[in-house]
Formats: sequence, C-alpha cells, structure tokens
Amino acid sequence: MSVRQGKLISHVGPGFVGCLFFLLFVCLVAMAGVRCAASQPSVVDVAEGHGLSVALLDNGTVWTWGHSWHGGLGYESVQDQYVPKRVPIYNVTSVDSCFASVAALKDDGTVWTWGWNEYGQLGDGTTMDHNTPGMVGGLGNVRAVAVGISHMLALGNDGTVWAWGKNNCGQLGDGTNVDSMTPVRVSGLPRIVAISAGYNHNLAIDDAGNVWTWGLNDCGQLGDGTNISSPNPKKVKGLANVTAVAGGSSFSLALKDDGTIWAWGSNVQGELGVGTTKDCPLPVKVQGLTNVIRIAAGGETSAAITNDGSLWVWGHNEQGKYISGGEDASSPRRASGLSNVKLVDIGTINIIALENDGSLWVVGDNQFGQLGTGNTYDRNMPARVAIGSNVGFAQNNTQNANTAMPSQGIRYGYLATGLLIILVVIGIIACLWRAMKK
Repeated sequence: MSVRQGKLISHVGPGFVGCLFFLLFVCLVAMAGVRCAASQPSVVDVAEGHGLSVALLDNGTVWTWGHSWHGGLGYESVQDQYVPKRVPIYNVTSVDSCFASVAALKDDGTVWTWGWNEYGQLGDGTTMDHNTPGMVGGLGNVRAVAVGISHMLALGNDGTVWAWGKNNCGQLGDGTNVDSMTPVRVSGLPRIVAISAGYNHNLAIDDAGNVWTWGLNDCGQLGDGTNISSPNPKKVKGLANVTAVAGGSSFSLALKDDGTIWAWGSNVQGELGVGTTKDCPLPVKVQGLTNVIRIAAGGETSAAITNDGSLWVWGHNEQGKYISGGEDASSPRRASGLSNVKLVDIGTINIIALENDGSLWVVGDNQFGQLGTGNTYDRNMPARVAIGSNVGFAQNNTQNANTAMPSQGIRYGYLATGLLIILVVIGIIACLWRAMKK
C-alpha cells in the first residue's frame, strides 16, 4: 500500500495539479459568467395609465404592457400586450402616464412622448397618435415630467414649468383657454421644485414648500375654497412645508415634512381619506396616517407608503382588488398582499407597486393584460411581473396561481452551472484514475 501511495504521489505531480487548477478555474469563470448573465436589472420608476403599465429599469430602458389603444404601448402593436415588452427608447431617467399617453425623460434633459394625441398632448405640433417615442421640441434641461388625461407638464432645471395639450379649463396655466400642441410656459410661478398632474388640473411645489394649483376646479381640487376653474396658478392657503404632491381625477394630495397627508377636492368615493364622502374645497388632514414617505393618486383612489414599507389605500377599491373587504374605503386601509413597498403609482383601474427587493407587482383589473401575467384572468391578489428574460420572476399562467417561478434566463443559468460542475468533477476523477493507472 505504501508503494502504491508513493507511486500515486509521484505521478500526481505538477501535471495533475495544473490540470486540477485549470478545471477549477474554468468552472469559476463559467459560474461567474452565468451569474452575470442571469443578474437582474432593477426597476427604478413605474407608471399606470388606463389598463397600461409602464416600468423603467436602471439601465435606462422602458417596458410596457397592457392596453394597446392609441399606441400607448410605445411600439408597433395593434393588440394588447400580456407580458412586458421593451419600448424603442434608451437612457431614460423617469416616466409618467395617464389614460393612453406616456412621457419619458432622458438623461440629456429631453422629453419623449407617445400614445394618445387628440389634443396635442404629445407636444409634437400635431394631433396624430404615435405608437413610438418622439421628442418634444423646444424643451431642454428638464428634470421632471407629469402627464394629465389630455395635457402634459415639464419642470426645467431652472424651476420653470412648461405645459402643452388641452386647455379648455386653463390646465396649461398660461392665462388662456387655448389648446397648444407645443410647450408654453406656465405663468406667475416662483421657482418650482416638484410637479404633478391630475386629470385636468395641476399642482406644483415651490422652493419654500408652498403648493400652487391651476386648471379645472369643479370639485374644489384647486384648494382655494371655490369651484371656479383658473388658467393662472394660485397658492393654496394653509399649507406649508410640503415635500410631495399628487393629483387624482378631481382631487389633490399633499405630503408635509412631518409625515402627514392633506387632501382636498372630490370625495365621492372617499378618496380624501377623512371618513366621509363629502367634497372639500380646502385642505383637510387624512385620518390615521403618520410617518408617510410617498403618496400617489389616480382615478378616485389614493395611496401612501409609510416608513416601514406598508402600502395604504383609500377611495375607489376596484371591486375589492386593492384592499380586502370589497367596498370603497373613506379612510386609509392597508393594501392586501404587499409589504416593503418603495414606489407606487395609480391608474384608472390598477395600482403598480415596487418592493425593496426589486419585485414588481400590479393590482386590479386585468381586462387588457395589464397585470403582466401572460393572460387576462382577473386576480384578487397582486400579480408579480417579469420584465425581459432575466428580470424578476415569471408568473404561473393559471387563473388562481399565487406561486412564482424563476424566469427562463435564470433557469437556463442554473442548468448550465450544474452541467459545468458535473463536467469538472468528471475531469478530476479522470485525472485521478489516469494517475493511479500509471
């Protein structure tokens, strides 16, 4: 036995060791490559239209799915899209959507739009719908965009606000009621740091934390105590230290630096969150919420994220899909099936939410495939969305499935890694056998 060991040791010399290290090196490199190929780009921004879902990844690409009408998907498709598909646009830093129009801000400060354009809200000088992105002329150095139902806003780095599209209620803020197919400057504003668009009204925060509003005011959504629309921005009285604003169909929300939310305007479905369904033309405090870090509004629904990652929803409940209980809620209630949420947006019939672990979820109706599950089956719980071959998880396409499975790219990565490990083990055994035979 000792002779045999000595013989083995004499043959398991530099050649065998070199072979072993080479095989191990190949295995490590291959596994690193597989992990790199299967790595998941992160979602950094989300938006919801009418049955239209939009997600922005950290590599600057935009993905859409759901309703195809008016070209809102951003690519040449006349059919609804049941899973996310990439829009032909790059280097995007933020997105917004309303109804069937979408706006994207690129890292060079230009604004690109696509979709519905009946009132010139795409800002290209026409009223023709477009199913691929086009640049809005006359704008540069933009830092934020906001989309209303038939108009859009852009915030410049210099604090100016620009608007285009429908203006029958003064939503362009230029002192007139004349539509504009190209951007016009909103008049009478101080330096602005944030913007939001409701359906036909707008909100802006100045650098002192004050809120300004203009446009339609039939339900008191301008917060000035009246129901008179205004083509000129007005400062909302009684609000200070505001850090974020959000516009719904006919109501408004404001988040203060103390973590409280204030609401005003239409309240027909409890969207103001004050325990009643009575409209209010002046800001009132939303009940039962503190430590809020983000807000969102869309349709007749409101949402807030608290500092523990909880998502709270009130107002219209989309047939019981947003919060348990089925009925609309006139005060905030915790959303079903979501936790550790960091981003949220609300469309007319859906809520889209991003969790801290990078998972993306859509809640609500699925008539147009906007849940991204590959079908149009309705669900009473949030559906997790897969973007591309390697992002997130692919949802099981059965009607009542709640389980998620790795996407195809990741599954292939696992398979390739396993095969490489088997090959390396076989190679090591072969080297040992050959050394022992000598």
